[in-house]
Order: sequence, then C-alpha cells, then structure tokens
Amino acid sequence: MSYSQKFRKEHSPQVRVQLQAVASTLRAARGHHGWTIDQVADKTGLSPFTISYVERFKQIPSLAVLLVLAELYGLEFDLSWGGEPDGEG
Repeated sequence: MSYSQKFRKEHSPQVRVQLQAVASTLRAARGHHGWTIDQVADKTGLSPFTISYVERFKQIPSLAVLLVLAELYGLEFDLSWGGEPDGEG
C-alpha cells in the first residue's frame, strides 16, 4: 500500500476532501492556462509523473511542490493559519 493510499484511509474525511480539492484546483489551473503536463514539467522541473499523480490525488504533494505549482499557475497559497490550536486556548 502506498503512502497516499494509507494516508487517505487513516485521515478524516474532511482532510481527504480538502486534499482532493487541492488536486482538482491544480488540474483546473493547468487546463485554464492550456498547458499539457509535459509543458508544466518543463516549466517547473517536476516530473510529468509527479504532476499527473498530484492532479489525480494518487500522490500527496510536498509543500515545495504545491508552492511551485501555485506560483506557476498564479494561485494564492495562504500559509497564515492564525488562531490557537484546538484545546489550547
């Protein structure tokens, strides 16, 4: 069982839905620009395999991969979580 398969089974439905939304957004953004997976790979240095797997939610991308793709597509990626963790304040 791959890490992504194990991750999807072990985490809450909410987390899975959010990650699926990220994957769908990345695929839609690539389509919006009219780029193929190979073109995105050339522009980013990522492998076509990685891009394809991330877009199909077969692989959970690292933060670095997300930031590279978000920058290329002109997407905002908000890392300001703010607030207190649950149960600590």
